[in-house]
Order: sequence, then structure tokens, then C-alpha cells
Amino acid sequence: MAQILTSYSDSEFKELLSEQVKDAVREVLNGNPAEKKAPPSEGIGYRTRSETRELLG
Repeated sequence: MAQILTSYSDSEFKELLSEQVKDAVREVLNGNPAEKKAPPSEGIGYRTRSETRELLG
């Protein structure tokens, strides 16, 4: 994976972060999240410690 490093001043970074957070909160409040999660499958659920131990060997 390639790494891209960019320098921002403190004020630029705060502004960028603030805009991203505002957009994310706005989407959630409007009921339009950018990425909707699929409901869990029927076969997936919580397991006990012993079930997990057996499953993972």
C-alpha cells in the first residue's frame, strides 16, 4: 500500500477535520449516511467462550 504524506498547518487541519465531522453528523441526522451497513446475517451471532475456542481450534 502506498503512503501519501501531506503537511497541513494547524488551522488548515482543524478546518478540514471540522468540515468532515460536520458533514458526517449532518448525514446521520438527515438519515442519509454515506455508507449504510448491511444487516447481520441470520447465521452470525454471539458465541460463548467454549464455542469460540472450538471454532478457532
